[in-house]
Amino acid sequence: MGNWRKSYHSSEGDGNACVETANSPTQVAVRETKAPARATLTSRPEPSPRS
Repeated sequence: MGNWRKSYHSSEGDGNACVETANSPTQVAVRETKAPARATLTSRPEPSPRS
């Protein structure tokens, strides 16, 4: 999984705890910014419902 992007939804009050996300055509991955070598959570994105 490449192209990791840092999420900036965490604030200073959260101890600067952030996560990084990465997308591929078949999955979405999330990992902790402070420990990127540790476990990564992956999921398959669901297709958007058609209107």
